[in-house]
Amino acid sequence: MIILIVGLLRYDSGKTTWALELIEAFKNVGLKPYPYKPIGAHNAWYQYETLVNSIRLGRLVGEDAYRLASAAGLVDQVEILSPVDILSAPLDPEKFMATSMKRYVEELSFLETQAILARTTVVDDTWRPRSVHYLITENLDRIISSLKDDVTMFLKKIKTFVEINRDEFLSLISSPKLYESLAKIQNMLKRKTNLLIIESYNNAALPTPSAIESDYVFVVAPGKVFMYKGSDYAKAINVYGSLSTPLSIDVPSIMNLLKKPILVFNWRPLMLGKEYETSVSPSAEKAVEYLTRR
Repeated sequence: MIILIVGLLRYDSGKTTWALELIEAFKNVGLKPYPYKPIGAHNAWYQYETLVNSIRLGRLVGEDAYRLASAAGLVDQVEILSPVDILSAPLDPEKFMATSMKRYVEELSFLETQAILARTTVVDDTWRPRSVHYLITENLDRIISSLKDDVTMFLKKIKTFVEINRDEFLSLISSPKLYESLAKIQNMLKRKTNLLIIESYNNAALPTPSAIESDYVFVVAPGKVFMYKGSDYAKAINVYGSLSTPLSIDVPSIMNLLKKPILVFNWRPLMLGKEYETSVSPSAEKAVEYLTRR
């Protein structure tokens, strides 16, 4: 079974929290799910601990991916479970004082103007990962100065990286070859588990073209989770646009085409326990109860 989790909002829908709850709920009934976050991004200012953690690990790893891998007991495979990772950082507003502060605010809306580091990981047939780190050089000089030492420390830790510009970064994350690699990892994970949980990127309807193979889709929003059949979701995707650029199709557009969901869950926040430890809401328990009866 493949489960896809997408967010209704661009930020803070709750995708990762819902994924963590599902992982725990499945574990509670004796199943071992594998999480898969094909494309992830995190911010060195708002999620500073991710940069510190990446320095410690010697590879770029986002907080959400680390939490998912930890919950599944697969931290040693976090690069594979999160094969594309992007670190951004806020621009330095002082650098815009002589030109336009309005432009400063506008540029904060675009990933390509703030991305400073990226990692891609491919896997060979023996399940051995090979990662490449990238430095978006023209953005490094524009970020807030208080983060530059940390970025330099990370670069010294990994030692080897490829310097690219913004256009090359955009080409990298939209490359058909990259999506082929992500599909290969998804297929390899399917052979390892009969329960794969895929988390999308921001409010993208699909993180990769291959995610359209999902059996069930959860659309997550603050306080609500909508559950759809994967086949109905796929039909809506195919009506709306081409799969060659899946990140350009957003969830609100797809929901306008979908029929009534199978189930709607009222969802409330829970207190978290120790670091990377998650409680399970009654809604997640009900979702897993439904899915395990299929």
